[in-house]
Amino acid sequence: MKKITFTIILVAAQAVFSQQGTTSKYDDLIIGLWNDYIIQVDDKNIEGMFNYFKLPLVLHFNTDDAHNIKTREEFEEIFNTWKKSSKADFHRTKRETINVSEVFDDWLCIADVVYKRLDSNGQVIKLERALYHYVNVEGEWKIYMISNVDSGSQADIKAAQQARIDKRTLERAYRRGVLGSSVEHKRVFNEKIDVGE
Repeated sequence: MKKITFTIILVAAQAVFSQQGTTSKYDDLIIGLWNDYIIQVDDKNIEGMFNYFKLPLVLHFNTDDAHNIKTREEFEEIFNTWKKSSKADFHRTKRETINVSEVFDDWLCIADVVYKRLDSNGQVIKLERALYHYVNVEGEWKIYMISNVDSGSQADIKAAQQARIDKRTLERAYRRGVLGSSVEHKRVFNEKIDVGE
């Protein structure tokens, strides 16, 4: 009985640990598409941005209601409003981390992205994290949903950077879920604290 239990535990552990650190076969493709899309965002090129989406498109940011965009006209209306708002008041976007996960083989992927919005002097305006959901439509990967992951963490990150809080306090913030739990995001955040960015 002990051998059977040990074998089951060993097989389960192998299955779990073999998945850690693996990458999707679409990593390079999705990352390239995200980079190209962000160039259009930085240029505030609504037409160029539209080419990366699949309608209907769902946008969900913060506690606002989700926008379910069904037509090109709705898309243009929402993004033209965005373009004129303070939310578009940045010069460029700098990606910090991106993790691509294949949800359904050859059909759905999610890119978990942490990025900075920079002003024209290269100063950080804000740090954001968003999930970009991609679907494979007739061989082309398109974004069908964007949702940000934010529970006040931007303010916590800024405060932590300014105060250079100790590691123990930082660990408590992670355990509370205030700063997220991704190992890669945690590593990047810790590096930022260490170098005083």
